[in-house]
Parts: sequence; structure tokens; C-alpha cells
Amino acid sequence: MDVKNVTRINIGKNSEEQQRGTYSKLRNGNRSDKSSSGEGTSSNRFDRRILSAEEGENLGGKIQKEAVNLLRRDAGADVFAQQEKLVKWATENDKKGYFYNRDDHEKLKETWQKDENGNLKRIGGTESDVFPDHKNNRVIKVTNYSAINKVTPLDFLNDRITWYNRLFPDSAYKLIGIMNYRDIENRDNDIFRFVLEQPFIKGKKMTREKIDKKRTGMGFKKGRLSSQYYLELENGRFLKLTDALIRNFIKEENGDIVCIDPVIRESDEIDNIKA
Repeated sequence: MDVKNVTRINIGKNSEEQQRGTYSKLRNGNRSDKSSSGEGTSSNRFDRRILSAEEGENLGGKIQKEAVNLLRRDAGADVFAQQEKLVKWATENDKKGYFYNRDDHEKLKETWQKDENGNLKRIGGTESDVFPDHKNNRVIKVTNYSAINKVTPLDFLNDRITWYNRLFPDSAYKLIGIMNYRDIENRDNDIFRFVLEQPFIKGKKMTREKIDKKRTGMGFKKGRLSSQYYLELENGRFLKLTDALIRNFIKEENGDIVCIDPVIRESDEIDNIKA
């Protein structure tokens, strides 16, 4: 994909007006009334209904829905088969902007600042490179889906996008492309990444006490670690919410609490639950 400028990557192929309309509707339409304490009540607190699977998938965007449907046809395929299928599909849809290559990744890195030695100052964590797009009030994340949990691409799409969006629609993830290229430093290693878009959230960090206070509204239980929560689902499985670190919760100026980057996974296990 020939990238003319960073803005093209940041806004993807859907119109900017459509994207802003979606997020605006969420941020204005899912609010509850203000509490008597004067603190805002956000749809991202643990005290609101969980969106349906269809709603969560719709928030993930057209590319997300197409990718999930593609992999569901052969859900038993292994990790590498799923990656190959996604790369082939994205490449075939390159004209639609589905495919990102090395040049696209390097172009995104131009949004990072440089230190006094001229080296780029990376923004991101264990699994994602993060690229601010202040003009469009969002961030782009180039994500290694298996950096934290050894899961398949389909697991990531179902848990980290659809399930995430069902729980936290104000900071919903949208899949905007598939990135793939050969690693220069290790020729035997292919770089495979999901390219995601998320609204930029501005505010103050929360305290652990306040985060714990708001977690029970949707039925979450506290794990043994301070950053773990678990929810028992109707199908007998469990939803694990981990990496719920203080830095991943933001209190906006109006009092609304927004969760921005926990790790979510559906599982048969119920380990590490506090009594």
C-alpha cells in the first residue's frame, strides 16, 4: 500500500465523518445520569449493561466483521494458518486499505518524537506500538496479538475487540488493517500485527480504591492480583479482565471513568479468584 501521508493511515478507509459520528453517538448516548455525589457515571464503569456480541462486533468496524467471518469458516486452523489466511485476504483487498507493510509502519513511526541523540522515542507497551493522531482525536495501535497471551488471531478478534467493545464502548477498538512484512534483523521472522484504532481519552488517572469500588456493578469478582477481575458468563465460562492497571483507567474532566487498555479473554478456567 503506497502511503501518501500519515493521516491516511490514521483515519483508515472509512470516512472521518462516519467514525466521529459513531464515537459521538456512543459518548453521548450511553451515559447514565450523574450520581448524587457529583461524580459522572460513564458507560465504561463496571455498573452498566454489557452490549450484545453483535453490538460489540459492529463497533469493531467492517474489517473486523469480515476478518472474523473469514476465520470462523475454519475455526480449528492453527495460529500460522489463520495468519496466512488473514494476510492473503488483506493483500487481495489492498486497494481498500486493508494491508499495511513495512513502509506503512515506518511512516507511522514518524509521528514519534526524537531524543537528544536523534533516536525515536517509542510510545507503547508490551504488545503495541502506539501512534498519536491528535488531529483526529484518536490513536493507532500496531498490536502483536500474542505478546501477552498465547492465543490465535480469532481469539484476539473475539476477545480483545468484540468483548472489549461490549464492556467498554466509549474506548472501543476498531480494526483498520493487517500488517505483515519480513523482519530485517531476523529474516526467519515474519512481522504480523493487527492495526487498531481507538479514541484518544484525556483525563486524570484513577486510584485502585476507586476502580475496585466500581467493578461489581456488572458482576465482576476480584482476582488475587490487584489488576485482575473475573466475570461468570451465562454459558458457564468466565471472562478474565487482566492488566487492569491504574494507568488503564482515566477519569475525564466531567467525572466519567474510561477504561482504555485491559486484557480480556474468555476462558473455561476460574483460577486466582479471591474467596
